[in-house]
Amino acid sequence: MFYFLNYDIIKNRDMAKEYKKVIIAIIVLVLIIGAGVFIYYQNTKLTPEQKELFSLPEGVELTQEQKMEYDAARTALEENPNDALALIIIAQIKYQVQDLDGAIKAYSGALEIQPTNTSILIAIAQIKYQVQDLDGAIKAYSGALEIQPTNTSILNNLGDIYRQKRDYEKSAGMYRKIIETNPKWINAYRELVDIYYYYISDKYPEMEELLLTGIEKNKEFGGEAPVDFYSMLAVFYDRTENVAKAIEYFEKVLELTPENDSAKIRLEELKQL
Repeated sequence: MFYFLNYDIIKNRDMAKEYKKVIIAIIVLVLIIGAGVFIYYQNTKLTPEQKELFSLPEGVELTQEQKMEYDAARTALEENPNDALALIIIAQIKYQVQDLDGAIKAYSGALEIQPTNTSILIAIAQIKYQVQDLDGAIKAYSGALEIQPTNTSILNNLGDIYRQKRDYEKSAGMYRKIIETNPKWINAYRELVDIYYYYISDKYPEMEELLLTGIEKNKEFGGEAPVDFYSMLAVFYDRTENVAKAIEYFEKVLELTPENDSAKIRLEELKQL
């Protein structure tokens, strides 16, 4: 009697385990179906603009980190379409996977919400430049410049783009603004020297005063001015056939950079004239 009773208990336990497995399987199935229904509902309630915004190019696979950020941004935008930060995150991820048109659209949406956010304008400008939409890049950088009129990087980028478009007057204007607001930015002097010498030759004589002033302003900040100033002045006087001044500044260049072989050679040539 005891043997049969014990067997029945074991049998019942085995059945209970099987029932438990079935119940777990049913719960999992319900969760999967529920998740599918939720996703379907979420997709069907999206506006056409949202569907376009959230879509990615065919074949694109996000990293785990990108997917987490993308999903979080999408959820935030479904709750609040005016979440500029979420739009920026979407734009950044689209840019990372080279969906450049999608990135611009997302950044543009963020810009409508935060029209004075220069970071958004610069991001748009950089993408426009990357796809060689130079006019679009100018428009975006110019918008940023209206908000930050002394931003050296923006001025420098505009100067570079205008030069590529062969609009040398506007390019020079950008570099002169840099010199006025940030006289230590040596690249602005280099670019201006080239533009004036090769393309606007009647303004090349102005470089003498600009470079001499640049040296004095840099000294005001403490220490010696970069050797580039003296090199550009030496070349300026050489080109304008002011031999005495050219010798003076080539000697200064060698004082600061004695290993400069090209300056040594030209100095010797000048001294033999």
